[in-house]
Amino acid sequence: MATINGKALVKDGKAVDRVYSNGQLVYGRNLLDGTRDFSGTWINPYFWKIDGTYKGLVVKKTTGKWNGIYKTFTVPKDGTYTFSAYIKSSGNTANINRFGGINSTSVQPIISKLIGNNFDWTRDTITVDLKANDSVWIKYEITSNGTDSILWVAGHKWEPGSTATPWTPALEDYI
Repeated sequence: MATINGKALVKDGKAVDRVYSNGQLVYGRNLLDGTRDFSGTWINPYFWKIDGTYKGLVVKKTTGKWNGIYKTFTVPKDGTYTFSAYIKSSGNTANINRFGGINSTSVQPIISKLIGNNFDWTRDTITVDLKANDSVWIKYEITSNGTDSILWVAGHKWEPGSTATPWTPALEDYI
């Protein structure tokens, strides 16, 4: 039986941050709190509206250009980390982009990516090598002036390692 002890999931007296089933990674600890419902301190929340749920997660929607919603992540220790989020777009010219930065407010090419236009729910992921105390942010934005452009986001997750696992809450959301 696993229990939460302090800020760790503990099973048989050992802290657990990954769970495997039949050799397949099925749980990776979400290091970013407030991602089920966008609680806590998020940047640019005023440009986004709640628009239902997806997979039990609150969905945020925007029709405006720029002003992506994000939460800054402070890296706990040197290593490889994976970010993932559910995203969806409507509009043939929305030009959805992923932007981000490490220890900077400027967008950095290592994180940036053109996602595309008019797509159904997908889980976008990126893996990066980070150092302890790095401050990292990732956001999604509409970058065109299309009048039919819509972007939805849900389920942001930072986790250790190079494999994106299904969304899980942060332990801090329960402690």
